[in-house]
Amino acid sequence: MKRTFYLGALLLCLACVILPAQAAIVDSGTCGNNLTWTLTDDGTLTVSGTGEMNDYAYDVSSPWFSQRGNIKTARIEQGVTSIGDHAFEDCYSLISITIPESVTSIGDMAFSLCVGLTAITIPEDVTSIGSLAFQSCRSLTAITIPDGVTSIGNGVFMNCSSLTAITIPDGVTNIGEEAFKDCSGLTTITIPNGITFIGDWAFENCSELTSVTIPIGVMSIEDGAFRNCSSLTAITIPDGVTSIGDGAFWSCSSLTSITIPESVSRIGIAAFGGCSGLTQMTVLPTTPPAVTRAYSGISSDIPIYVPEESLTAYQNAAAWKEFNLQALSSTGLHTPDLPESIRVYDGLLHNPQGLLVSLYNMQGCQVYSGKDTILRMPAGVYVLQCGKASGKVMFP
Repeated sequence: MKRTFYLGALLLCLACVILPAQAAIVDSGTCGNNLTWTLTDDGTLTVSGTGEMNDYAYDVSSPWFSQRGNIKTARIEQGVTSIGDHAFEDCYSLISITIPESVTSIGDMAFSLCVGLTAITIPEDVTSIGSLAFQSCRSLTAITIPDGVTSIGNGVFMNCSSLTAITIPDGVTNIGEEAFKDCSGLTTITIPNGITFIGDWAFENCSELTSVTIPIGVMSIEDGAFRNCSSLTAITIPDGVTSIGDGAFWSCSSLTSITIPESVSRIGIAAFGGCSGLTQMTVLPTTPPAVTRAYSGISSDIPIYVPEESLTAYQNAAAWKEFNLQALSSTGLHTPDLPESIRVYDGLLHNPQGLLVSLYNMQGCQVYSGKDTILRMPAGVYVLQCGKASGKVMFP
């Protein structure tokens, strides 16, 4: 009898040791018509139920706002269809979150100031990400934007300083104002061909960004879009852009050359101000673009190449005549099959649209393939191929 008693007591003690203590609920409530939430003492916030989460605002905080410093993990369960405006704003201890496939939208400032959040997976069915949704998530290193998203709102990733690379899906047509402003760790970004609008200051202060290709379809480069991108060494401005905004490339001090496509009619105030590394520019519009102090801080001695037939017009234009204007003398052979934008001027291949081109020597060996907007080759005659078109070009 005693043996049975002792054995039972021992098993009870072992169970107490082996079985983990269940986390206790410290707070709970509702966050939607059919949604409830609980917070346990291990820092786990769980949202469950069906339907949309409530939206919150500056003056109407989320129901767990007073506990925001205690929330370490958030679990949103299947059935929840949205993450409301300001829902997790300033949850500064949050380090991980699980979002189910049922969620289709993420509201304005939903994760703003979640400074401890390092990674997040956005479900494929999400089509809308609100303005400032991830603003100042300074520890966020990786994020995947689903293919269903068509617009990146204002300031969505502003001040995500640990974000190093991001791919924007093909369905996105607009990049909002300040979308990537102050993403100081961003080194590469892929902008798809469907983009038609890049907002003011979209990439301002992306100081580690080294190269950007602006896709065909963008009509204007807005104010301050690449301001203070001090590591930017190359940028492609496509034909079709008509306006370059105020301060668009202000203080891009690593830029050494740039080509202004024929379509540009306006260059804004200080658009290239402080681009102290520029050694040459190619300006292809036959009518001198309207310019307002666009080149403050740039040496007037650098050569600016303009169409030969427009040299006199540039020399008579107030904003241009102070520079070292040089006529573009087309020395390259050319056939009508090649795109009109591709030419050889003064020993350089100018490809302002950033089209994929290949060059072959007279022995038929490929010597170059790429999208460089300006390319220097050894003197000689080459066959240039672009898409299905080809023709001979000569580098003097």
